[in-house]
Amino acid sequence: MTTTTTSAAAKGCGGDGCNAPHPWPLHHVRHRGGIRRLCTSCVLKCHNGSFCSSCFSVLDAGPSRPTPTPRPAVVRCSKCPSVCHLTCLQNPNLGSQYLCPCCSNPDGFSYFLVSTSADAGGVPIEGSVAPCEEKRKTIDLNSAKVLFAAARLAVASMSRAASAARVEAERKVKEAMVARKRAREMLERALSISKKERERIKELIGSGDKTMVASLEVIGPKKKKKKAPMPEGPSVMSITAAHKRVQAHGIAANRKPKSTSVSSVQGSVAVDMKNSAVRTMNQHLGLILLL
Repeated sequence: MTTTTTSAAAKGCGGDGCNAPHPWPLHHVRHRGGIRRLCTSCVLKCHNGSFCSSCFSVLDAGPSRPTPTPRPAVVRCSKCPSVCHLTCLQNPNLGSQYLCPCCSNPDGFSYFLVSTSADAGGVPIEGSVAPCEEKRKTIDLNSAKVLFAAARLAVASMSRAASAARVEAERKVKEAMVARKRAREMLERALSISKKERERIKELIGSGDKTMVASLEVIGPKKKKKKAPMPEGPSVMSITAAHKRVQAHGIAANRKPKSTSVSSVQGSVAVDMKNSAVRTMNQHLGLILLL
């Protein structure tokens, strides 16, 4: 079996300790919580318990069938989780002492052996006269079985990764919807409370209830504010000056001696009128400063 690839070589394999000089082809596999690009041999090494290490038939890959066939008897490697069909062993009586090919040849073992040639006669590419010619990789029947098993395992791994990503995305979407709903409810509640508080303050200011206004100032949070500058304007200054003149005039009138009973009565009436005028002026001044 011969396949053709372009001269642009793929990047290296992401397997642990892989020393393949030309890792072709590379499979996308989910391994240790991440997506890696592994060569065919590394895919089988990462899933050493999912295929027969002798005939390379996949044991567990893809969705389960509605009527699963009975699984043939297998034996496990005495050093790793690799398995092998009991019928594939040369001597089934020695199944307890079985060693997989990877454990039997720990130094530089590879499941996928590909011979690179420039033509059907097997001339190496390095000795080819035309270096720009497309590379040809020759795969025998055993290597084809290995490649097919690695492809099935990679597809099953990525299918599981896609399912897990879909479940995680749906969970995050639900959490985002719940958080959005809670944020909207809290915002509406805050706006409603703020609106009611503004309306209450307007009603208290309109009614002129100083006691309730003072209670709101005590209950509300105290914030440090900068001292507002004194209002300047002819109206406020004139009212303050008139207030002082009226007070001075009232004090001077109270200190005058009483000449006769009629004059004293008239003086007391005038003082009362002036005092009432002073009180009225004080009330108006207080309302102006409050507003």
